[in-house]
Amino acid sequence: MFNFLIKMSMKIKFKYVFLLLSLLAITACDEKDDPVAEIGIDHLALTFEAAAGTQTITVTGVTTIEVTTVSANPEVGPNDVPWYNTRIEGSVIKVSVEANLTSGNRTASFTISSGESTPVSFSITQDKPIFDVSPNDVVLSFGGEGGSRTIYVTNTAEVEFTVEIPAGDEWLTITSQNKDSLTLTAAPSNIPNRESSIRLILGESENVIELTIKQINNLIGTYKLECNDYFAGAYMDRTFEGVILRAHETKAGVYVLKGKLPANIYSIECTYQEGKLIINTGQFLGQFGAISLADTYLYAAYRDKGTLTASPTYYDYSLPPNADATKASYVAPLTIVDNIVTFTFADGNTWNEPVNGIAVKSTAGFGGILSYFLDIKLTWVSSDLIEPTPPGGGGGIITPLVSQ
Repeated sequence: MFNFLIKMSMKIKFKYVFLLLSLLAITACDEKDDPVAEIGIDHLALTFEAAAGTQTITVTGVTTIEVTTVSANPEVGPNDVPWYNTRIEGSVIKVSVEANLTSGNRTASFTISSGESTPVSFSITQDKPIFDVSPNDVVLSFGGEGGSRTIYVTNTAEVEFTVEIPAGDEWLTITSQNKDSLTLTAAPSNIPNRESSIRLILGESENVIELTIKQINNLIGTYKLECNDYFAGAYMDRTFEGVILRAHETKAGVYVLKGKLPANIYSIECTYQEGKLIINTGQFLGQFGAISLADTYLYAAYRDKGTLTASPTYYDYSLPPNADATKASYVAPLTIVDNIVTFTFADGNTWNEPVNGIAVKSTAGFGGILSYFLDIKLTWVSSDLIEPTPPGGGGGIITPLVSQ
């Protein structure tokens, strides 16, 4: 009996040992077969516009994550710091980029890791900026009266650009500017034309827009001529319409003032210098005569003790018409009155007598003063250039120079 009990006790112990070993084996198998968590993300790639911005990637399957940069092109931005940034907030990765001020796209790639889990990659791309203006604004024109013009800029970087105006072009100023527009103001001008080349720069000279700014005072056109005439010992106000100012056909920088004044068509040469329209006396205007032709010249007219005198200003008629001789000048600075070009003439102070106007006079045959033009004022009317109609019927005529 005792032996039987001993045998039963040994069998029971053996069963317990076998059961314990079986449990250990099962536990070991469970630990070996436990699967590794997989990392999941909702975006494999992010695309950014040129402007600064932030996007997110949500991670699933793991609780702790780490982000590592694999590559970046370029590696850093203009300030020698990375142009991108990643920040982990729980299971969300926030990816931020600075504004792209370069001339190309930017890319970067990253890996997400978590313990023994297989790393997962994602990438980002940032578009290059679009920085441009309308083709109509590449050349911007102002009238002589000046004023302001606004240029609208396409700027997808959404960062304010800089503007370079050349030194010496103080007539052109910036009155307002933001990231997508620029307002330029031109001062009134007293010269025929001037021009400036300005640069709009985004970033560090990688994105540049070059603009040409012109200011044109269109002196050429039709004018109204107002003056004071002297006839039969009395002064009278006169107005002549349809007087034109045009460029000389052969002489650079010379204009021709031409009109029926009052019955004959005169062509008077003018020069434009330092903002002033200048009439020099002594000009040969042509030939005049009802019966016989006589040379006709432009004289300086001046008042002397209540009487009006015309002087040839020492012009030597034996010289060719364009010879250099001492001349009086009648001068008018260009002014802008109510946005209209106006010339009001006065003494040019180049002669020893005060010049109050000009006179047309022939020297032989049917000679004498043909017309006085005192205190002349020219007012721009239009850009039309309609040649004055020659006088018809009897009376004297002017035979203009061929070059005019």
